[in-house]
Amino acid sequence: MVRGFENAFRNIKKEDWDKYLLGEGEANPIKFVKKIIGKKILLIHGDEDKSISLIRTKEYSEKIKDRNDVELKIIPRVGHGKSLRKASSEIILNWLKKNKFENEINNN
Repeated sequence: MVRGFENAFRNIKKEDWDKYLLGEGEANPIKFVKKIIGKKILLIHGDEDKSISLIRTKEYSEKIKDRNDVELKIIPRVGHGKSLRKASSEIILNWLKKNKFENEINNN
């Protein structure tokens, strides 16, 4: 199980941030679509996230759902970071159990 790019943008230069916003940055998840074919994927997004637009997560989900088992959970009244992790912990555990990732749960 791999966490996302939560620390990828600390101390980022303005020109790099501008590229990212245009979908041209190094951490653009669309660039990795070919590497995740046939995977079970859980996407979680807070509907009050000011860091990453919910629209982008929905677009990404649509782009990868044809070749993957994708579940998108949108958490109401939650932003980004710690508040999202706290609000989504039960969702993550249930998803892992449902998808038979018990070893991941027990080893962490």
